[in-house]
Amino acid sequence: MPAGQSEDEKKPVPIRPAASLLLVRDTNDGDAHNGIEVLFLKRSLNMRFLPGYLAFPGGALDAADAVLANEHSMAEVSAQERAEDPAYAVAALRECAEELGLVCAVSRTDGSMEDQVLTQTEQQWLLNKDMSFAEYLRRHGLKLGGDRLRFVGRWVTPPHRNARFDTRFFLCAAHSKYDEFSVHPSELMWARWGSPKALLEDIYAGREQAVRPTIAMLRALSACHSVADALDHLHVPGPDPML
Repeated sequence: MPAGQSEDEKKPVPIRPAASLLLVRDTNDGDAHNGIEVLFLKRSLNMRFLPGYLAFPGGALDAADAVLANEHSMAEVSAQERAEDPAYAVAALRECAEELGLVCAVSRTDGSMEDQVLTQTEQQWLLNKDMSFAEYLRRHGLKLGGDRLRFVGRWVTPPHRNARFDTRFFLCAAHSKYDEFSVHPSELMWARWGSPKALLEDIYAGREQAVRPTIAMLRALSACHSVADALDHLHVPGPDPML
């Protein structure tokens, strides 16, 4: 063992499964071919990991996510590459509900599609695990729609980092004009819609911070002329995780 290196430093950093949601809508200038907006958030300065960084809604995978993926036939997620991708897709949707109080990619029994806004009480129940995401869906007669999601890419944090994640990114078209978000205050400063190009300008100018996968997603989104374009073509594969 090299001098000064402890046993703990030799142990490999565990890789945590995680998912992130790219929720997009066409710009509000009336032209559906003039670019898109993406929902993004700013992490709290109190967070131990990446405080104050820009990110997308998302978080760690739960065991219940795989069960819910089977119940709701999430295998319809387009462009998916691995059998476990639908569970990650559920995780991305669940985390968006918990963090922002917004439930996406859902439909009612009559087939109508509209994003749902949780009450503050419901959001708190989800955060405190007093109500599961599955129970919320059952109470409101909602079904997740895997066909409304597109798998975009898998990014695995390379070795020799303090924290490692196996993160799957999923694209989803927003079905509401909701602009006010009830953020989880211990984790987030705010959440809002924004132009990928404008976000990149802020990052490059040093006004905001973001990690490599976030920047890669924003670059790809900035090249999309519309939500339909993104849903048809967006693909942002991560680098070799061993490099």
